[in-house]
Amino acid sequence: MLQRSDRLFRTLAILLTIGGLAWGGTYLVRQILAASPGPLTAHSNDGATRSGVKNHAELEKRCEACHP
Repeated sequence: MLQRSDRLFRTLAILLTIGGLAWGGTYLVRQILAASPGPLTAHSNDGATRSGVKNHAELEKRCEACHP
C-alpha cells in the first residue's frame, strides 16, 4: 500500500503533467493562429490602389510582394 507522501507525490506529478500539457497545447495553438490570421480581405475600405492592387486578396499567393 502506498504511503500518504507517495500518494501526494504521485498526485502532484500527475497534476503538473496535465498542467504542462495544457499550457503547451495553448501555446502551440496561439503560435499557429498568430502565423495564420485568417483569410485575406476581398475589399478595400477606401477603394484606393496601393502598389497596383486594391486589396490583400489580389496578393493571396504572393506574400513576398509586401513581406520580405
